[in-house]
Order: sequence, then structure tokens, then C-alpha cells
Amino acid sequence: MCLPGYRSKDKWGSLIKNHVGLIDELGYIRGVIMRICFVSNLNMGSWYSDCEPRELSPPLGLLSLAAVLEKVGHQVSLFDFNYALLKDEISFDEDFYTNIATRIENLSPHVVGFSTMCNSYHIALRMAEAVKARLPEVPIIFGGPQASVVDVETLEAFPFVDMVLRGEAEETLPRLIDDLFRGQVPAKVLGLTHRVKGRVVRNPDAPLLSDMDSLPIPAYHIFPYGTGGASAIDIGRGCPFSCSFCSTSKFWRRQFRLKSIERIIQEMWLLKQEYNATCFTFMHDIFTANPQWLHAFCDRLQAEKLEVTWSCSARVDTVDLQLLRHMADAGCRAIFYGVETGSRRMQRHIRKNLRLEKVLSTVDATIDAKMSTTLSFIAGFPTETKEDLSQTMDIIQALLLRPGVDVQLHILAPQIGTLDYDRYMERLRFDGYYSDIVGVSYKFLEPDWFRRYPRLFSSFYYFETDELPRQLLRGLDIFIHGPCSVMRGTILHLLTKNRNLWDLYLEWRDWADSRGLGGGPMAGQRLDQFLLDFYAFASDQIATGRVDFDLGHTRDEILAFYLRHYCQVPIRFVSLSTAETSPQIAEERG
Repeated sequence: MCLPGYRSKDKWGSLIKNHVGLIDELGYIRGVIMRICFVSNLNMGSWYSDCEPRELSPPLGLLSLAAVLEKVGHQVSLFDFNYALLKDEISFDEDFYTNIATRIENLSPHVVGFSTMCNSYHIALRMAEAVKARLPEVPIIFGGPQASVVDVETLEAFPFVDMVLRGEAEETLPRLIDDLFRGQVPAKVLGLTHRVKGRVVRNPDAPLLSDMDSLPIPAYHIFPYGTGGASAIDIGRGCPFSCSFCSTSKFWRRQFRLKSIERIIQEMWLLKQEYNATCFTFMHDIFTANPQWLHAFCDRLQAEKLEVTWSCSARVDTVDLQLLRHMADAGCRAIFYGVETGSRRMQRHIRKNLRLEKVLSTVDATIDAKMSTTLSFIAGFPTETKEDLSQTMDIIQALLLRPGVDVQLHILAPQIGTLDYDRYMERLRFDGYYSDIVGVSYKFLEPDWFRRYPRLFSSFYYFETDELPRQLLRGLDIFIHGPCSVMRGTILHLLTKNRNLWDLYLEWRDWADSRGLGGGPMAGQRLDQFLLDFYAFASDQIATGRVDFDLGHTRDEILAFYLRHYCQVPIRFVSLSTAETSPQIAEERG
């Protein structure tokens, strides 16, 4: 029995063979018809541990797709290897890909779908290659932000990826699965990139969803690890802005959408009652874009008496003290602000267009509302100058003086599909050093792929700048993430009237380079070792009379870091004295 339109010569016709009992005499599909296995993208590369996931939250995009497929009768399973690694269910070793393929094969899936991001695209490809070797007849579908913008290049370069379903897929994936089940060539599925007789064909884009409330509640029940009392929740999609370095506007086509207040409250109640979630991360690029809506949302949260806390992302120019206090009263405890650059010239050039005078006043208002805050910056824009970067470091320095404020700085990771990529693609360069924002383990890099397919792996490249030497940028991210974060008191002691944070970084870099120290993770050095090198630098600054402060505070900062992340005291560090710091480091490194 074959469905109308099925031809035995079609590539996917074999999918139907084991399902004859599910098709009635009239050719209608009955009951559960397909087993789909979703694989989340890996988000590795913590500075602290190469085997520690950088961020843990349920893969909401895949859970949304799973809910849609379950609604029409399919069986869906999910592999989230971030959690699997954390739970020691799988090891990040030389057998990683083989073990993944074995686990997927044991599920006997009819379709395998991979979520993709730029940071781990090469890992997703290696996973797909291993799965295809074991399950050659099972179609492998890529989706997500990265695959959506490199769809044609992916299918041209990697034959083990069968198709890419671009953009939002809640409406298109069920249609694709139905075509695959019937053994039909999915010629009319919008947003699909696939092969027809060996030629890559790119179907027109699918429209974005107009009604976010039409989405079912994500299939949290298939996520095997629970929420642990904290849960991310998808409250909407899209950003109305068009920053030149960001791929978000490309993927969501600058269409800002929110779920209704009623729907969000419904999902929060469900997560609290069924999964004991009491702390939420509201997933949206800019939660505060509509202050009037946000005030109404906060009113509703207070009326519901949910007794939960939450965090979100915002722009500093979309909030004021009144709104921040309302958010805090409704349970908000933390806000992430993307500032990117402290240069007014660069704000215009990257199309962020923030009024920089709002940065510190908004941070102070956030602190006044008793909320913590994190601010993120980027260095390495194609036209950035030393003066631009110095202005960024000036703002970072002012933020370091404010207790409870966390600061991030990332080296720009070029993203295909962005305005910057289109404008400056001829400046793409590769030197093996990647931004920490890429966030992937350096154990499983694919430098040959990176060099051969720069469009597929542009985030592992950098833009050559006219005024900023690459050696000044390399390691600036770990300087902010490491000493400026972990050893903030020491950093502030090292600043003087004649030396600001940018000057301090340049002096530290010269000092470390002259001694072969301060390599950082990309040189195979753990962050704790990097911090000990900076301790030696601080000791040398005291010994040479440049500054004068008690190193005991510095030792306390490093010890607190060790205890927090390694649950142990570094024995060799306890015995260090100012006079012997540098020799002992050199001796122990051998």
C-alpha cells in the first residue's frame, strides 16, 4: 500500500515501508506515524573548564517544534548534550561523536533534526556525519539561525546533510515530515533548501508567524532534566533594531513580536505548578521595547501573586527609573544591557545608536531599584580605532567602580548575514584565535574546515582593522572576564591618576608577553593559571614601586575563585610570597 504520489524511486520512499499498518485502506494516516529525534546545539567553552557547558536552559526552539509535531501525532525525543555532559552521561572525549551516533541509532528514528548556532556548527556537522554513517537512509535536517543563512553552502559542501529548513519552522516542519512520510519530494515546503537530482534548490521563504499565541506550550515533558527551579521562557521573537554586527534582524526580519500577557502568565503558572519553577529568564532580544506593555505585564504579575523572580534583556534607552522600580516590584532581579561600544562615533557606525550618557544613569537607576545588572561590550569592529576602544574601556572602568555590576567584553565574531559581513567581507582573516562569544570547546576545532569554508564558519574569523593591531585585541576578552571580574579589587588598586584601564591592559600585555605568560585558553592555559600570572604582575608592580597595596586581598580574590569553580584550594598558591611569585610560577610550569 502506497499513498497517492509515492514513487518507489523517490529517495525518501523507504520511510514508509515500516508504517503500512498505520495507513488505512483509503490511504489516510492514522495514529503515531514518525519518530523524530531532535539534537540541540552544543554551547561549550567556559573559560573555567573545557568540559563545562557555558549556559544551561531547555532548548525552547526545539521544544516548541516538538509540541507542534506531537499535536499531529508524531513521537519526538530530544538529546541535549549540554545537560548530558554536565550529568556525566557522555564524555567530551575522542569517542564523543561515536557515542552520540550510537545513542541516536538506538532510538531508531525516522528523521533526525539538528538545531544549529554559529559557535558549534562544525560540531553539529560532525554529529550529522557520524549519524549518517550509521543511518544512511534516515533524512538529516538542519535548522536554526546558522543553517538558515548558510543553507546552500552547507548542502554543497556536506552530502550527509539532506536538507535545511530555514527560519521559523512551527508551520513548515509538520508539512515537511508529512511529505517525507509519503515518500514525496518536498517541492512545495516554504523555507526548505534541498537537493533535486543533485542540484541544490532553495524554496521561497516561509512567512513569519503573525500570532505568537497560536504556538502550543513547549513540550517541556520531553526534556529529561527538569528545570531545577529555574526556567527560560520564550515570550516573543524579533528585534526592531538593525545593528550592523548582529544576525538577529536577518533571521527575524526585524519583526518584533510578543506573546500576549495572558499567554505568558499561563505558561509561568504551568511551569511553577508542574516543574516547581520559581525563577524565570524571559527569552527575548529586547524585552523592554514597549514600556506601556511592560507596565501592564508587571501589573498583571503582581495581581497574580505568582511569587516568582525573573530576568530579562534590555536597551539602556528603553527604561527609566519608574519602569525599573515597577519591574523590580513585579519580581525582576537582573537585567542584561548590550552597550557594545563607548564611542559615539562607533555607536552611529554600528547602528546601535545608543545615547551613551544614558549608560551610567541607567545602571545607577537599576542598582537603585535593587536589581543586579550585566553590561556587554564588543571590541574589534572593522573601523574601530584605538581612541574608540579607549572610550569603551573608560565606560568599563566606571562600571567596575559600581558594586554588583558585571561587565563583559567580547572580541567581535563576524556573522554572515549581517551588514558588517556584507560591507567588510574582504577584511576577513583567520589566525586560529576566536572570540569567547563563539563559546565552543577548543578540543574539537576544525581549522581545515574553517579555512576552506569561511562563509560557513565566519565567526571563527576576525575583521582586520586599520588602527588596532590584532595582538592588542587578542586576549582582551579574557582580561575583562578574568582579572577585571575575578580580581576587581586588585584592578582598582592598579589604576592610578596617570593610568586608566586601557593603559593598564597595555602594560599587562607587554609585561606578560615579555615573559611568555598570560596565554589564556586559546594557548592551552586555564583561567586560574592566567589569574596567577596576573597576581605575579601585581606583585611586580608593588616591588617596582608603581603602586602600594596589600596583596592579601588579591590572594583572597583568587582563592575565592578556586573554591567557587574548583572546590579546592591551590596548594602552590598558598605558599607564594611577593618575592618568590614569579620564580615559583616559572618553576612549577617547568
